[in-house]
Amino acid sequence: MRDTELIGHRGASFDAPENTLAAFRLAWEEGADGVEGDYRLTLDGEIVCLHDPTTRRTAGINLAVAKATLAQLRELDVGSWKGEQWAGEPIPTLREVIATVPPGKRLFIELKSGPEILLPLAAILAESGLPHEQTRRSGSPITGRSGESAAGLPLSKRFSMPWKEPAPAASPAWPTVPSMPRSSRPSAPPGWSSMSGPSTVPAPPLASWNSASIPLPPTGRDGCGRG
Repeated sequence: MRDTELIGHRGASFDAPENTLAAFRLAWEEGADGVEGDYRLTLDGEIVCLHDPTTRRTAGINLAVAKATLAQLRELDVGSWKGEQWAGEPIPTLREVIATVPPGKRLFIELKSGPEILLPLAAILAESGLPHEQTRRSGSPITGRSGESAAGLPLSKRFSMPWKEPAPAASPAWPTVPSMPRSSRPSAPPGWSSMSGPSTVPAPPLASWNSASIPLPPTGRDGCGRG
């Protein structure tokens, strides 16, 4: 038994269009031990094999997988971008990909949707009859017990967890100073409030602000008394 396994990333995607039945079949023909594909949930609850959230890159038509039905997606050609010999390749379903897996080979399922894909995935795998040891699943948010998904599916040790903004740092806990008992506080000077300073400030006599009483500086060329 070999220590290293050969896994076709998105099938034999160097020679064939990625994530298509043609790519997966070619990988098996070339002797791969397993294939990896990316899977998303459609608007009507089907699981299809497509890496990007939209079909623009591989089909040339911009449809969001999560907002499109399986029938809409099946009308697209995701093979022509790779070469004329691949024209007409459709977006495959997970069921179709499972059907290509030979006995003893392995299927790596990279989940690109959120946890809403887990229950449909569990149902498809159960009805397919594919042994657990032939599947590896990763990519969906994990909940529940360690090593299990929300649907109770064993997950591989390799995960592509969705990015989450880090939580803002908590404000530092500043030390508090115990308040002084009112009886121990010093009394304010006469005419002053203990909180806001002087309670009344007598206004200066108006005569003291008469401009005639303010001496003016000597004038000069520079306005400062210097010649």
